[in-house]
Amino acid sequence: MRWAAFAGAVLASPVAAETPLVAFLGGHGCTIGAQSADAARGAGFTSDAILALAEGALADGQAARHGDYVVLDAGLCTIRLPQITAAYTVDTPEIRAASPFVRNVYGLGGTEAVDEGCFLGGGSDLFRSLQGGDPKAGFEAYIAFVGAGIVSGDLRFYEISPLKTPFGFQIMTGETCSTVAAFDDIARSHRFIEDGFAEYVRFVGEHTVCGEDLTFQATQFIAQMQGFDFEKDLLDQPRINAWLGLEFDFITRAAGWYEGMTDIDRGVPRPPLCHVP
Repeated sequence: MRWAAFAGAVLASPVAAETPLVAFLGGHGCTIGAQSADAARGAGFTSDAILALAEGALADGQAARHGDYVVLDAGLCTIRLPQITAAYTVDTPEIRAASPFVRNVYGLGGTEAVDEGCFLGGGSDLFRSLQGGDPKAGFEAYIAFVGAGIVSGDLRFYEISPLKTPFGFQIMTGETCSTVAAFDDIARSHRFIEDGFAEYVRFVGEHTVCGEDLTFQATQFIAQMQGFDFEKDLLDQPRINAWLGLEFDFITRAAGWYEGMTDIDRGVPRPPLCHVP
């Protein structure tokens, strides 16, 4: 199983006691670049310390240089979920007002399907409005809101079938919004965001060339991460979130790990999500 082999290799590389700087960079994909260096200096670390870490890790074979970035190895640095600052939360009144409880029952492939819960309405248009009509500020606020919400578990994009697109981003808090049949399954699946993010980032970084789209192999890797076995019958598979990859995508975009991303351009991944051959 590809995920098991890759995760085993990562876990087999014990991380020594991390210095405060290395631990801080864990939330930046264990990557040293202009963005993470600025953040580190803002947190009180010096430019000399950052440079010394990069140069020392490269000299010791514990890091690799990819263009303008230095990515620390798994044996030196543990990737953590990024801390994303968002101007809005699921409790912002305008967002609650735009996300009423819905229950839609309809036929899908000869079976009954149900969309139930509080789903974010308006998408990026809502945030553009909240930002006074500024498309750039609205887009940035939207990406940050979704990324931070997924990290916290307050917002999810969940569906067990890749053939059915979720009704929307689902709000998981509030008395009405949390009384849905699938709530426990959705909440339990958040552990794969918490526990699987580091392996996901390392995997796509190894298999994606900088300047290109994210590797197509990520989809299979994410399914296997959740226990899906492609050699077994579909009826013998666990209930997984077939859209976990999109959740990871929003987290990494909100963290700033894409270059050239705008409200009209998807951009391309940068290290740690890719490598320079």
